[in-house]
Amino acid sequence: MRGRKYRFPPLAPPSDISPRAPHSMDHQAAPDSVTLVRRFVARCYPDAEVVLLAGSRSRGEGTAGSDHDVILLFRELSGGAWREMNAFEDRLIETFAHDPGTLAYFCREIDRPSGLPILPTMIAEGIPVLSESSTLLEDARQIAAEILRAGPPAARSRGH
Repeated sequence: MRGRKYRFPPLAPPSDISPRAPHSMDHQAAPDSVTLVRRFVARCYPDAEVVLLAGSRSRGEGTAGSDHDVILLFRELSGGAWREMNAFEDRLIETFAHDPGTLAYFCREIDRPSGLPILPTMIAEGIPVLSESSTLLEDARQIAAEILRAGPPAARSRGH
């Protein structure tokens, strides 16, 4: 069963990306989660160039009721970024689909100002399940590292 998609307009990728920060993967995903995500992507999104397993499942902390958070990266999404929940093999898989421009926009303009860097954290900590393009993965991790290093914007004081 396919879930509801939330679409956002595509944006051009920014040209001011800073150098990539080091990344470490000290966590281990449950092998069955990785295998499930591989089957899901092969069946539903074979054109994805990079696939990351993120969230509790990537850290090996998932419970029976936990969904599988999956980042799908494409070179270009003509219809814009989207997010959806899918039921696949009696498991829930939440997908977050982006291209470089939409990823940069969401990280810089949505997550950073909110003070809740959910997408950058998933990109930084996610375990690669598929990577047809190391450049695309490196660029995504570079954007995520930039946002996580910067932290939330300074609070603005209100004048009376």
